[in-house]
Amino acid sequence: MAGRFKERVALVTGGSNGLGRAIAGAFLDEGARVGILDLAEASFFAGRDDVAAIVGDVADPKIVADAVETVAKRFGHVDVLVNDAAAYPDAPVLEMPVEEWRRVFEVNVTGAFAACQAFGRHCVARGAEGASIVNITTGSVRSPRPDGAAYSASKAALETFS
Repeated sequence: MAGRFKERVALVTGGSNGLGRAIAGAFLDEGARVGILDLAEASFFAGRDDVAAIVGDVADPKIVADAVETVAKRFGHVDVLVNDAAAYPDAPVLEMPVEEWRRVFEVNVTGAFAACQAFGRHCVARGAEGASIVNITTGSVRSPRPDGAAYSASKAALETFS
């Protein structure tokens, strides 16, 4: 089924490493053009004409909106949004600074919301049909890992939003 995403454009947040990089690579293998928004440079994909790499923080709604616009300008449109960017500092609840807790929610929930909103606005403006959003969550929503309360709670919020 190689090429099943030919003529499609995906934006993957958190696409520079880990699962996000694997997702971006799978889209590329299937013929898609891919935008990547990540705090880290997408050096793994450097030099590819079918990749638009954007360094930025998904927790900033303006950066997310600009990323959608940048990818749309580069490739003509965006069809698929994959929200994979995540913050997951581990700490016991009694020791986690509230700033870290807030950061997890800013990235994992607010960032995904902002990306969905910007992508949705792009799709409505162009009259897109068949657009897709994939929000990556985790099994630890139902079975939290030790010291992962912020991550698990944020991903539960993202599941509920989805």
